[in-house]
Amino acid sequence: MITRRLCALVALALALSPLADAGLLAAVAASSRWTRLRTPNFTLLGEQGDRPLRRVAERLEQFREVFGRVFPNTKQSMPAPIVVHVFGSEKAYQPFMPLFNGKRVEVGGYFQQTDGAYYITLSTEAGEHAYPVIFHEYVHLLVGNALAEVPTWFNEGLAEYYSTYQMFGEREATLGRVNENHVFALRERFIPLTELLAVDHRSPLYNEGDRRGIFYAESWALVHYLLLGSPQRKGQLVTYLEKFAHGVPAEKAVREAFGPPEDLEKELRRYVSQSLYRSTRVTFTEKVAIDKDWKIDQPSDADAQAAFAELLLALRRPEDAATRAEAVIKEAPDHARAQAVLGRIRARQGQSEVAATLLGRAVTAAGDTDYLPAYYQAQLLLRGEGQHSPTVTPETARAALALLKRVTTLQPNLADAHGLTAYASLTANEPKAAMDAAATAFTLSPRHEYALAHARARVFMRDQAARPALLALAERGSSDWVRREARELLDFLATVERVSASGARPSATGLPAARGAGGSTVVSGPPKVVPVFRPINPGEVREIGVFEAVECTRDAVIFKVKLPARLARVSAKAFDQVEFFTYRSEPPGQVPCGPQPKPERVYLTYRADGGAPGSDGVAVAIELLPDDYQP
Repeated sequence: MITRRLCALVALALALSPLADAGLLAAVAASSRWTRLRTPNFTLLGEQGDRPLRRVAERLEQFREVFGRVFPNTKQSMPAPIVVHVFGSEKAYQPFMPLFNGKRVEVGGYFQQTDGAYYITLSTEAGEHAYPVIFHEYVHLLVGNALAEVPTWFNEGLAEYYSTYQMFGEREATLGRVNENHVFALRERFIPLTELLAVDHRSPLYNEGDRRGIFYAESWALVHYLLLGSPQRKGQLVTYLEKFAHGVPAEKAVREAFGPPEDLEKELRRYVSQSLYRSTRVTFTEKVAIDKDWKIDQPSDADAQAAFAELLLALRRPEDAATRAEAVIKEAPDHARAQAVLGRIRARQGQSEVAATLLGRAVTAAGDTDYLPAYYQAQLLLRGEGQHSPTVTPETARAALALLKRVTTLQPNLADAHGLTAYASLTANEPKAAMDAAATAFTLSPRHEYALAHARARVFMRDQAARPALLALAERGSSDWVRREARELLDFLATVERVSASGARPSATGLPAARGAGGSTVVSGPPKVVPVFRPINPGEVREIGVFEAVECTRDAVIFKVKLPARLARVSAKAFDQVEFFTYRSEPPGQVPCGPQPKPERVYLTYRADGGAPGSDGVAVAIELLPDDYQP
């Protein structure tokens, strides 16, 4: 399915190629000056009346329509609502511009993704300069919503290719206009093509400041060349992407599709040194019609300020978000969204009881009219928030499921709500419901974590037919933890298969059942596992202990392991930077924040330097040991 979508997408592209608190309180108390415009795909908010909102909405809806005609697979509902904040001046926009090292970054517009929503912001004063970055990020959203994975260089190059989109009238659009900044940059610096094609999101080249800029430029140039600059190369792109989707190693896929990469690199270098570049004018037989029957209303100032609080929270500015939310609650104590935002912030700060109270009130105030408070509360129960680390029990999971049912009723296309439903259902011992929810989440947004959740539910039911999906995820999963967990589930299936072949019957608990004397059923211990431990690399230390808890903060994850003589605290920036292995026969589960439901004997591997402040070093690996293992 992934391959078919990917090829259709590319084939069509080729075919078309020739404030202070007092000020906040005053704003909340004043009469409403806000306008909200709802279109089929966006909700726009501003204070300049409906005409500026309509102009912005037309640009966004037209872009979506044009891109959807080129790539029909992207014309489906988004996995979360898209909220567009439109500011009438740079001065009004400044409090909501992104910060870097505490300083404001002057931008005309940006795209921000967060839990439960996407945000677009722009200033009408910036004119056309606001749109390229928005179109770039929106392409990522559209492509990512239609395809599970594409090569990183193609994803970024295609987004840059479309960032210069321009509409003419109602039937024509220009695609692939030259990006002069990229051309000039590439005439100064150039990345070897084999290095460019091998990049993924973990590569230093993708994450290092100056080199990342060159990566974007060269990705744009390669996509532009393959789509518009070389008729002989057009079909080769389809071949390459087919091989990528089938998991062919990057270097082999390049050579089989493009031939020697040295030849393609020479062509690309010549291409960026030329003076003229083609673009393509696409003419549609039908008008790119925009439905003018859009819904307009005037939200209260409290609603607008709460929306700004959500935006600031998405920008990781919790103090500013809390100030706005508190101002709203002072004037409107039962405001659902303001309480929900403040509840998330208090949870991050470790104020669990305050957070639970605020979110409970928000859910009650929202009733059946707003999905977000229930979504936030379900997240808190299942994932935690910042310093709030939950222990997820079947009872907790069932409480979350009740909230998530409300969320998916009000917002049926919110993919993450269905993903959370899959996790909660499995915790509540409802694997069939987990399978259904994971399948829905993957249909809405084909992310590998949802495919993994579906496979985990099948493994829970001892379904050996989950093996092909797990093999694919173990080999080509989108992150380290997806690949690692897929391998663990494959190992468990192999254990189940060996036990079944021996004449035993796997019981509901995951332990094999054997026939005892007189025909009675006796539950035996798990089959003997002989661990083959991860090798210890230079600079690493491995110690045996009991894995007791995980402390999740905004900046780090702290793993607490009780060693024979002390409590070790080792850190990582994220879970997926630590290798987890299990040598036990039970199905591998999630590692939650907070106290571990069942403390396990483990081998802890870490490096003694470079950890977070107050830690004993950097966590490298945690290996769960069999019960009878003796070092």
